[in-house]
Amino acid sequence: MIGTLPVKRALYYLYERRLLAELRRRALPEHLGMIQDGHRRYSREAGLGDFGEGYRRGATKTEAVLSWCLEVGIPMVTLWWLSVENLHRDPDDVAAVLEVIEA
Repeated sequence: MIGTLPVKRALYYLYERRLLAELRRRALPEHLGMIQDGHRRYSREAGLGDFGEGYRRGATKTEAVLSWCLEVGIPMVTLWWLSVENLHRDPDDVAAVLEVIEA
């Protein structure tokens, strides 16, 4: 498995370059809105021990998307991570998502 990691990275790099070239030929939005949804479901399906890890993985992917937005020139991004309804969930779940938001 370890031997395939460099191959995967190389393929992903090529994929990103191709995607970037395609995006540069198109009109891009001035504002991108992202609704963060499904982290708890992902955590359950991936067999993670707690929702916090799902939120952290979502945050890592969000950071990648923000980097892509900078790279291609999308000047404004709005992130929706939490709704008022989410605040009524289990206190440990709320603490986990707030910890990721504050980090």
